[in-house]
This record gives sequence, structure tokens and C-alpha cells, in this order.
Amino acid sequence: LRSLADVARPESRTARRFASRVEAFLADSALRLGAPEIRAQLEIWRDNDGPLRAQLAHARQAEDIRVLSERLSTSAAAGLAALEALQRRQTLSAADVARYRELLTRAAAARAAVMSPAIPAIQKLVDRAAG
Repeated sequence: LRSLADVARPESRTARRFASRVEAFLADSALRLGAPEIRAQLEIWRDNDGPLRAQLAHARQAEDIRVLSERLSTSAAAGLAALEALQRRQTLSAADVARYRELLTRAAAARAAVMSPAIPAIQKLVDRAAG
């Protein structure tokens, strides 16, 4: 095993469940179905970057993991903002939408042949909150 892609799981059950919850949430006209679980998962992803960085502070070949973690963390923060706007029946500002879309485009790009499968679902939240 020589690279991150060699040890990364090919399928993330957590990301798959998250994507299913986002689909159900967006299909629910009341925008309530699964919202607490979506929020909880986004908060976990957002908050995981700090502790992970501390653990990897002295790891030599961990730059790819640090980048992927940061991307997921910032994407989750964007997802939380979109979720909040949707639940309040508001739209995100055009500036926020542009910033989040740019950030999600960068986050969706592979790093060390690894991509985050949660990003497309977060993108759907942002797109819906864009109005």
C-alpha cells in the first residue's frame, strides 16, 4: 500500500446514507424529513478537520488526507448554511451561492485518486437553497 487510494474505502456507507437522506429531505415539501440527521452528519464532517489535523500534525505523508479533510469540512459548512436557509424557507445570497459552488467544485476534484462521495449531495442542498 503506497498511496491514499490504496487504503481508502471504495464506497462510503455513511456518504450513501447521507445522500439518501438529502434526496428524501429535498423531496419532502415540508423540508423536515431527515433534517436532524443531515444536520448532525454535516456537523460531524465540519468539526472533524481540527482533531484530524492535530493527529496528523507530524505525519510525513499526510498532506492528501489534510487537504481532503479540509475540503469536506468547508463543504459541510456550506451544506449547513444551505440546510438552514431551506428550513427557514429562505434563499442563500448570490454571493454565498457563488462562493459555495466554487468551493464544492474544488472539493469534488480528486486528490490522490480519492474523491469525497458526499460532495454531490451537499451540492444539491446548495443548489436548492440558491432559489
